[in-house]
Amino acid sequence: MKDKDFSPKGKDKTYWIILNEAIALEITKGHLKWTNAQLARQAKVARSLIYYYFGKSKLNIILQACHLFGEFLAGTDQAHVQAWEEGDFNAGLKLSRRAIKKFPYLIPFYFLNRNTQNEIGELIRKYEEKGFQKRMKFITGINKSQARAIFSLQLGISTSPGLKDSDVDECFKFFKIPGSKQIASSDHF
Repeated sequence: MKDKDFSPKGKDKTYWIILNEAIALEITKGHLKWTNAQLARQAKVARSLIYYYFGKSKLNIILQACHLFGEFLAGTDQAHVQAWEEGDFNAGLKLSRRAIKKFPYLIPFYFLNRNTQNEIGELIRKYEEKGFQKRMKFITGINKSQARAIFSLQLGISTSPGLKDSDVDECFKFFKIPGSKQIASSDHF
């Protein structure tokens, strides 16, 4: 898979601006303690556009943020799956890094909500589980604990601001992950 810029499919730029600003408000104001009017001001759009894309439910907007996490950080979207099918695990990391650049509030949103006992935390944990299952499918011979460890390493790499794409290519050379094209053999893992 060739390196690609991160560009979410199926929605226009306004949708993504609204979603990113909703995540920011969710973090700064608290869970659903913001208004659609505040969101419209912060996103610099009319409220009618918020309603057009998400309806009037603030919860629906935040649930969409959970889906964004699942697709681009847990790696359940088609582009990540395709990269993994091709044995190119680093391409998925690069896609995740590009997503984080466009949605900088997604990481704090994840950490703030991952353990909450509500529909947000539950959905995040479901996506994590899908991500673990994906890793166990594509990396033969690993167990769930190892899948969680790999996810954690990938999350750290995805969120590390000082890394370049060439650094990402170097990250897993110390580990042996069966099925990977670019990962060097070593007995460290």
